[in-house]
Amino acid sequence: MTESTAVVSHAINLLQEGSERLRWGPQYGDRTELAANLLSVLGALMEEYAPEHFTEDEIELISATTLLCIEVLVTHTHQQEENDEI
Repeated sequence: MTESTAVVSHAINLLQEGSERLRWGPQYGDRTELAANLLSVLGALMEEYAPEHFTEDEIELISATTLLCIEVLVTHTHQQEENDEI
């Protein structure tokens, strides 16, 4: 296993774990912080490695995790806006 393969593999494992934690909710802590951290990992991964480094399943995970993170952050923003209006 090359160093880049090991880095990608580790990042994919982090994304899988983080995605599961986001799906299962607040018992795992601050979802917005986790979503922001996952987006940071995703950004670094995409900046460093071309799509050819990833399998179809990994690309699907990356896409699904990105959408989930955005959903969590948008929901949080809407809740904050509603709380500010009160």
